[in-house]
Amino acid sequence: MIEYLRDFHVALEMCPTSNVKTCTYRDFSNTTLAANQSTDKETYPLQHYLQEGVGVTINTDNRGISRTNLTDEYLKACQLTEGGLSKWEILKLIRQGFVSSFLSLQQKNILLNHVERQVLSLVINEYLETDTIRL
Repeated sequence: MIEYLRDFHVALEMCPTSNVKTCTYRDFSNTTLAANQSTDKETYPLQHYLQEGVGVTINTDNRGISRTNLTDEYLKACQLTEGGLSKWEILKLIRQGFVSSFLSLQQKNILLNHVERQVLSLVINEYLETDTIRL
């Protein structure tokens, strides 16, 4: 199934708060708690999907019932992923949200162009803030 999702560019919508309420996933936000959690709890599949090249988006399932927002969903996705998510992985997830949107191709391309310029700016600024290359 993963090959199909990847090869046909089918994106998976993941709603971490809702997923936790309907399944038993390990929570890695507290390392002491995570170490003591029984192994009967499943590992949240987000990292596996990313490693396999599957398009994934982070979403809210029902903001009113789940009492969450998109920012909290990204935080919950990090907590459910062993080792958390890197900045790059989060940026890829955000970009995938635009790629997978139900906008017209023209609107999608305009937004993607803007988002990619913003991401490039973040990457360049972070690179320039690091130590200079040592010879």
